[in-house]
Amino acid sequence: MKYVYVGQNIHKKMIRGQIDLSSENAVYDWLIANNLIPIRVEKKADSSSTINSFPTKSITSNDMIMFNLQMYRLLKARIPLLMALQLLEKNISNTYLTDALNKLIDGLKSGESLAKAMQSQKKVFSSLQITMVYIAETTGQLDQSFRQMSVYLQKQRDKKQAFLQAVRYPSIVMITLVIAMLVIHTVIIPKFSSVFLQIKEELPWITFFIMNISDFFIHHGNWLLIVLVLVFLIWKWWKKTEKGALLWDTILFKLPLIGKMNFESNIAQFTRTFSVMLSVGVPLLQSLQAAAASTDNQFMKKKITFIRSSLEEGESLSHSIQSANIFSPLVVQMIAIGEQSGELDSMLRYASDYYDDQVDDSVRKVTEVIEPLLIIGVGMMVMMLALGVLLPLWQLTDIQSIN
Repeated sequence: MKYVYVGQNIHKKMIRGQIDLSSENAVYDWLIANNLIPIRVEKKADSSSTINSFPTKSITSNDMIMFNLQMYRLLKARIPLLMALQLLEKNISNTYLTDALNKLIDGLKSGESLAKAMQSQKKVFSSLQITMVYIAETTGQLDQSFRQMSVYLQKQRDKKQAFLQAVRYPSIVMITLVIAMLVIHTVIIPKFSSVFLQIKEELPWITFFIMNISDFFIHHGNWLLIVLVLVFLIWKWWKKTEKGALLWDTILFKLPLIGKMNFESNIAQFTRTFSVMLSVGVPLLQSLQAAAASTDNQFMKKKITFIRSSLEEGESLSHSIQSANIFSPLVVQMIAIGEQSGELDSMLRYASDYYDDQVDDSVRKVTEVIEPLLIIGVGMMVMMLALGVLLPLWQLTDIQSIN
């Protein structure tokens, strides 16, 4: 695999080139071994690809992964924090991230800590990262906090991409089907209806049913659209309320097929966040607070708050988690062993890997179930439309043959 790199030598001169190595990490190691400060490493683009010259409008997860990974590499190479940020600021193409780094640099120059400077950029840096950096600055593990954050973000991105890939095919089929049905019922069926109405014989029930649906869309479609928009807006407002959000997130966990997958994905995120916080030295209660802040699911927030309250009352972590009734007995036992052995962060990491595997298995099973159901559903709708159109045409043919 060919990579393009930018590095700075001991004379502060920028060195650019390309190299054929197995991975980005190998390129970083090669640069450090050759006394070059890594600034940027990217896969070499194909000759057929084009470069987008328009400024980036947002900060993506890939931007944050690369930022954390590069900060880890620079700090590991013993580059001072301020210089590391200045080097990245000059070589990052995302204008929004560049602005955020400029403000971090200004904060450091004015005597603020990195965590304090990050607090003014909460739209860019999550509360999870700010807490990790705050603890890491006091423990001297700042480089490790960036490494842990890059790994965490990569896991989150990979899970999101796997989920999107699983729902992409069903979504495309459903959207195409809805568009096709609208076109058929508003354009095609009305043209046949004028012919069918000339038949004096009683129409088949399926034809009568399809004609009524078509008539409804034509004469009441606008009202249907207005009602749907109002229902959507009311649902959005309701979901923003505390009770509404809690009830909705609880319902999502109980849905057939996707409920179990959604639940396991949230548990994996919680255990991963909890593990990352503990690994950089964040205290137990503060780690739970950060884990609760990192999730948007109100059901999970409620359960994490319950675990935290139990700990404050003197219960052990394993007992508190068991009482929350969200983990499998195997994982509860793993956490109990980790608590007793002093390797809780490692056991939580194993637990997150366990649930990641469960999510992958659930995604595979959901895909295996949904695809045949979609095929059957599409087939039945096509059959209904075909019979609804063809049966009266056959009746018309029989009448003409008799005459």
